Amino acid sequence: MVKTTRKGVEEEPAQAPEIDFDWDDDLIRSYTLQEAPGPSVSSKVSSGFGPLKLLSGDADPNEARTKKLTKLLKVPPPPAPLTNPTELLRKKQLKQGDLSWALNEMITEYYATLPQPPSPLYVPSLPLYLYDDTSLETLPDPDVVIANGTVEGENEASLSGAALFFSSSPEDLDAESTPSSSQYHSVIGTFKKVLITSYNHEDKVYEGMWYDSALPCAIPRVSVCFEGENRMNFFERFKATLKRRRCGEALIRKVRGLKRD
Repeated sequence: MVKTTRKGVEEEPAQAPEIDFDWDDDLIRSYTLQEAPGPSVSSKVSSGFGPLKLLSGDADPNEARTKKLTKLLKVPPPPAPLTNPTELLRKKQLKQGDLSWALNEMITEYYATLPQPPSPLYVPSLPLYLYDDTSLETLPDPDVVIANGTVEGENEASLSGAALFFSSSPEDLDAESTPSSSQYHSVIGTFKKVLITSYNHEDKVYEGMWYDSALPCAIPRVSVCFEGENRMNFFERFKATLKRRRCGEALIRKVRGLKRD
């Protein structure tokens, strides 16, 4: 095709030079995985990375590289199964819900491990504080606790919490926060809202009043959990004390030859 320029001169368009190229079948075949020659008897091949032809002999210069690549290419283990959403929700409720309700939910689970009817109920004889392990204490000295809970200008503290309440009368229990699924609530106790105002050093108890009745109370440390305290840590200490008392009383019954629960 002839092309006319601005000067009126006709020029032939430039043609691409023709290249005479001969395909080298042997070269193509050497780069084809399926056609590559297999390893000789004296050579080593790393599986999974193609037919690497190595030098003859025992030495394997690619061993370190192969191990590294194998490690990188390993399929990672499947992720751990997710925790049951119901369990996650319950755990969150126990940590953040009403303190009395949460402690009563946890103590109800413990009561389920004790002898159930028609077996005789385990009825404790000794006070719980005798079996308390004070090395598990996470709060400061009682005087500091009371001082921190006392508003400037006031003579008494105002510390909200939940304390173990014992009553054989169901009507005395807090209907809002006390489950009625276990008879041990009226045998060992249940948690009720309490207001702590002072600490009695002579008797080693926190003193205050019950929220619902305004009646005075005197409670040992192991039986009271304050608002803002780590309730999960408190309950582990409380539960350990319950178990220690039961074991101790069982030993006493055995020594005395009395009937064990």
